[in-house]
Amino acid sequence: MFDRSPPPAVSSPARAPAGSRSWRRVPAAAALLLAGGLATGCKDVEGIWLGECAFDHETYNYLALVALDITDGKGANVDGKIVFDLSDGRNFKGRQEGLRSDTYFETEGVLVDEEGRSPYTVTLAGEVEEFETITGECSFAVPGGTGRLIGDLKLERIEGAAPDIEF
Repeated sequence: MFDRSPPPAVSSPARAPAGSRSWRRVPAAAALLLAGGLATGCKDVEGIWLGECAFDHETYNYLALVALDITDGKGANVDGKIVFDLSDGRNFKGRQEGLRSDTYFETEGVLVDEEGRSPYTVTLAGEVEEFETITGECSFAVPGGTGRLIGDLKLERIEGAAPDIEF
C-alpha cells in the first residue's frame, strides 16, 4: 500500500519517486523557503520618525519639522499619521499612505491646518539607510497653489519611548 523504500540520496532531485508518500522532506523544504524569504524580505519602517524638510526656494526658505508615526501594512504598504510644522508658525496634521522597500520609502498625504482647512498635500520620498535614517525629497502644496515647494528630507527613527507629540 505505502512505499516504504528509503528516501532518495541527497544528490537526487527533490521530487519524490512516483508513488512515494514520503513526507519527511516537506518540513526541511518549508524551512528553507521560510529562511530564504526572511533573508530577502523587507524589513519594517514601523515606528516614530522625526526630522525636517528644508525648502530652499528663492522666495520661500521654510524649514518644516516632520514627525511620522508609521505602521507597516501588508506587503510593501505603509500608512500613518504626520505632524508637519512650518517655521512660519503654521502647523498641520494628517495621514500618509505609501510604499516602502528595504531601500526606498515614499508616502503622500493630505494635511489639515489648525483651522481645519484642507487639502494641503505633502509627499515624502527617500532612501532608507540601515532602517535608522531616511534621506531624500519632500514636497508641499497649498490649496489653490500653482505648484509645489520641493525640499530636502531627513528623518531619523526614534527608539524607545515616543516623544510627546499629538498625532
